[in-house]
Amino acid sequence: MGVHLQFLDLEATERWRRVERRNEQQSETFRMKVTRPMFDFIETIWQPPTPEEMSAFDGVRIAPQ
Repeated sequence: MGVHLQFLDLEATERWRRVERRNEQQSETFRMKVTRPMFDFIETIWQPPTPEEMSAFDGVRIAPQ
């Protein structure tokens, strides 16, 4: 079985909203609370997948509707 990359291309405000919801729900896959400073730090270094990565991992970009 190979890797299939799904790139969910959302604005930072929506990503943070989803993180907050996961922090509150703490479902069975929850491992740690992500704080706003943690989120903000990662936002400074995160990069979207390159075209080469998308191609190598059979990538699909999923845009908001």
